[in-house]
Amino acid sequence: MAKIYTSDDLEAIEDIEGLESITEQCVIEYQPTEAELGWLAFIRDRYALTAYLLNTLDIRERTSSPDVVTLCFDVLRLAAPSPPMASTAPRVSPRTPSWRASSGSLARMLKTTSPTSNHNPSTHNGSRYPMNVEHRYCADLGMFAVDRPINTIRDDGGKVVAKGSCLWKTSACDDCFNLKFMKMYQRDIDARDVRNEQSWQGLTGKALSDTLDRKRNQTERVRLMTRGEAFRDPSDVIRIRDLLTANPGRLFWIPTRAWRSRHLRPLIVAIMREFPNARIQASTDVTTTREEQASLDAEGWSTMFFGDDAAFETLTGEERHPCAKTWEKDKGACAERCGKGGCFAKEQTHVHLKQH
Repeated sequence: MAKIYTSDDLEAIEDIEGLESITEQCVIEYQPTEAELGWLAFIRDRYALTAYLLNTLDIRERTSSPDVVTLCFDVLRLAAPSPPMASTAPRVSPRTPSWRASSGSLARMLKTTSPTSNHNPSTHNGSRYPMNVEHRYCADLGMFAVDRPINTIRDDGGKVVAKGSCLWKTSACDDCFNLKFMKMYQRDIDARDVRNEQSWQGLTGKALSDTLDRKRNQTERVRLMTRGEAFRDPSDVIRIRDLLTANPGRLFWIPTRAWRSRHLRPLIVAIMREFPNARIQASTDVTTTREEQASLDAEGWSTMFFGDDAAFETLTGEERHPCAKTWEKDKGACAERCGKGGCFAKEQTHVHLKQH
């Protein structure tokens, strides 16, 4: 059983090595103090960080087990407020380790985390010019989509120019239809995907909203991603939360294999439960086990299955809904007619894609 850390455990650490022995675990379970739980109850879901903590709060049935939260240090680092300027930095006693003076308690961090950033969200890298949001209109789906590189892209000298996003792929992904086109148009797609990733890393909800507001085609439904993975690392969790927050009137369709990541999965589940405009599906295939399907069912995941045209039931016996686009060749159905039982259904569904 994983250790549950307490405030006393953290206060007892005397050196940086001791702290790193905890943070290098990436994810730990932490028992908040009454004061910290009080701040959570007061702040609630006003910030991405507090919403994440509230959704991961584990209220145990047994009185001998305390309430705990799951702490992902990558998310905490991304959501923490910026450090003060040097001229206003607090003076630290020489006897106080610098990491302890700068980290503070969880309650202090929750109290000071700001929901706003220090830059104009509609610009890129502090520029006064609007950022270029890479996107494309996918006629088959009837909606705009954002893409990312599937695999890592290197220049002619071997330097990485864009990291691959599909970290959670399985052997079934070897049959991905995108790979066929990538082999035919490798250099063109690589060049586009470098721009896609650069745009994604600077993308904000406000910038995407401004871009879509200028379109003539429908923008009530948006796809993340038709190529690549939306949730590669915790920074994507923060980014997608921002996209959903800034576009409450748009539905975001997000198939993902990141459910296979034990670090990212609880963060994605928190998004599913908090944002009514998120349509997140666990991408499954013939390698998915019955145990994995059962765990997805229990957490409320909708699923998208590909790989066996005869498998009209999940491994747990739930009926799969045939995708109108792939089974009936109904182009545009995703944007106009997909509802009950399909990818845009509010309730838990299991969609069956026909093989290409």
